[in-house]
Amino acid sequence: MKTQFLLAAGVLLAGIASAQTQKGNGILSGSFGVALNRSEGNSSTQTSYDARISVRYGQFVADDWLTGISIGGAYCADRSRGGNGLYKDHSFKLEQPIAVFVRRYWAVGTGFLFAGGGLRASVNTQPGLLSDASGNSTSTESTNYSVSPTVEVGGVYFLSKRIALEGTISGAGLPLGANGVNLGLVYWAGPTGTGTSNSESVLTTTNKGNWVIEGGFGVSGSAFNPRPVRIANSYDTYANVSLGRFVAANTLVGLSVGYSGLRQPGDGDSTSSRSFTVAPFVQKYLSNTRLTPFTRGSLFYGSSGRQVVDSNGSDDLFSSIGASVGVGLAYRISNRFLAETTLGSLNYTYGSNNKEFSNHSINLAAQLGSNLSLRYVIAGKR
Repeated sequence: MKTQFLLAAGVLLAGIASAQTQKGNGILSGSFGVALNRSEGNSSTQTSYDARISVRYGQFVADDWLTGISIGGAYCADRSRGGNGLYKDHSFKLEQPIAVFVRRYWAVGTGFLFAGGGLRASVNTQPGLLSDASGNSTSTESTNYSVSPTVEVGGVYFLSKRIALEGTISGAGLPLGANGVNLGLVYWAGPTGTGTSNSESVLTTTNKGNWVIEGGFGVSGSAFNPRPVRIANSYDTYANVSLGRFVAANTLVGLSVGYSGLRQPGDGDSTSSRSFTVAPFVQKYLSNTRLTPFTRGSLFYGSSGRQVVDSNGSDDLFSSIGASVGVGLAYRISNRFLAETTLGSLNYTYGSNNKEFSNHSINLAAQLGSNLSLRYVIAGKR
């Protein structure tokens, strides 16, 4: 009887797996972003724009065989205006990448492995306009293009009936290198594109009283010291820490703090810089299921200083404030681990220094792709 049950379970899993990659199903992922940056100071203004979009879609044209296309575009522009009101320069860039690919899938347990390849092409056009103080203009233009093959292997693990975690190693040829590793989410489309997922269980990952502690640090330096006289030395250091506590079930409140310092020698002088940031945040998980959406809001304050030590001596201080909101998906792996990805965010930052220079920056982004992070949760005392 036990043997019959195991055999029936194996047949059922095989049937579910084959249904996920049967003809008519598909995968979908993509990203979108818009950024605006404006700086004013020293009787001049500089404005930059950046807009990007990419979409990848694949469809199973036969059982276990997927063909797809990835298309994208980017528009980047920079403008600067002098004190006389004339444009000193104006340039923009258009990028139009496109790729086609084929994959073969194999069911492994409740997930899949795949291998495939394709072709990628890109065109980059960059016209420009240069103006002198008298308003005389000169047009410029450059065009770059590239065509290359693609080879990829990877795997798929379902987090829900429609959302899957996809890991890929890709490159322009064999062997594949670690710099081509990509990990992100894909949407499983189609009339029968529902995948299997882990059964729901009661997890304590986001219970009241738990803690999340994250951070890192690093120090590096060099010295040039022909004895007995020291000529120059330099160092670079950074440290950051984030501490959060679940003040209520599914509600995380915390604070992130960061510091960095840099010293570089020069000919007869040296430059040192330092920065300090602090950012309180609140994150709310919206359900108790293993895969749950979340919202996040944070404020930001940063202060940085740069000092040049020479015969005259000079320094430059810069302060910035900002705010951000975002939405995303989190997956409760266990009672101690959370996997998270941000699906959309909106950020605004304003900065100024002691030399009448100011900067405004706005960024809007959305993606279903490779911005996955892993969190370790420390259980609080009950």
